[in-house]
Amino acid sequence: MRRRAFLFLGASSLSTACIRALRTPTAWQSQSAPPASKMAANPSAGMWPDALGATPAATQEAYKWAAVNRATLRYIPCYCGCAGIGHKDNFDCYVSEIRDGGWLVLSDHALG
Repeated sequence: MRRRAFLFLGASSLSTACIRALRTPTAWQSQSAPPASKMAANPSAGMWPDALGATPAATQEAYKWAAVNRATLRYIPCYCGCAGIGHKDNFDCYVSEIRDGGWLVLSDHALG
């Protein structure tokens, strides 16, 4: 009898946890909506703009690395002469805006 009660309690707990998991929004669902930009990206969700997919692999890797290494790129000055368009550092060559929910608006400056 004790064994049945233990199994019943275990099954009830498991089913309750599964139901709650289904009702809880996933990380993707709880993120804010993507920016209205054809260059919107969400690196943590693996979402990249179509325009980036049409570039050489080296360019794609540069954007992907830049998107997650802001702290490093903030210390590397722009070397292409784009300070005239407002770039302060190398990160600005790749990302023009940081939004809520992990969204970025990529700059098309480094696309080539």
